[in-house]
Amino acid sequence: MLPLDQWKDQTLFLSQIPQRALQKSVFPLGDILKKDVKKIAESIGLDRIAKKKESMGICFIGKRNFQSFVEQYIEQKPGNFVDVETGEIVGAHKGAHYWTIGQRTHLSGLDKAYFVSSFDITSKTVYVAKGTDHPALFFETLFTEPVHWIHRPPRDLIQNQMCDVGFRYQHVHPISPCTLTLSGGNSLIVSLAQPMRSIAAGQYAVFYKDNECLGSARILRTGPSLYVLNCKDRVKIAKGFS
Repeated sequence: MLPLDQWKDQTLFLSQIPQRALQKSVFPLGDILKKDVKKIAESIGLDRIAKKKESMGICFIGKRNFQSFVEQYIEQKPGNFVDVETGEIVGAHKGAHYWTIGQRTHLSGLDKAYFVSSFDITSKTVYVAKGTDHPALFFETLFTEPVHWIHRPPRDLIQNQMCDVGFRYQHVHPISPCTLTLSGGNSLIVSLAQPMRSIAAGQYAVFYKDNECLGSARILRTGPSLYVLNCKDRVKIAKGFS
């Protein structure tokens, strides 16, 4: 079940845990806000714990630069940043593995910030879009690996091969409506009610219903971005008038 403190909700991270483990687990702080937990800790003399600075991001890396950390384990594979609209080279990078969808590139000498929109691993090209709200950064469909249901799949999904549930793929995002469609056994096609930014392969799609976390599935790939879909629509319109 979702906790009272939505900002500290851990269901996204626990969504792959099997039922046999969860049924023997107790989460005593689920109905308490974290600020109130700290007050309780202070009241019983645990001031040092209550005032301890919280870890953010990838905690085991610490204060080290992430790209410098990656370089210790993966060799550089240089390539180009390419504008997704114009096809022009706008910069160079040390490897696509340093970047993720939606990340700001901090390329210098440009009139507007560029953000990573997609990759071509074969050519080592990282495609970038100008502006944080560019349509190339938004997706409305994604495809998953076989889903892990914590208890059981929704009844509608079993009976009708489709169902409406809540969706989240990042801890800080609110739960949003989506439609699930069974595809190839236990894999899913996830159709979002509203396009969402920076969805990437490797993230987990986590599903909710009636304040309960149902389970999750690893994202294999996204459907076309809004930019690609808009381009296709423009081509259809142009052909219609040709």
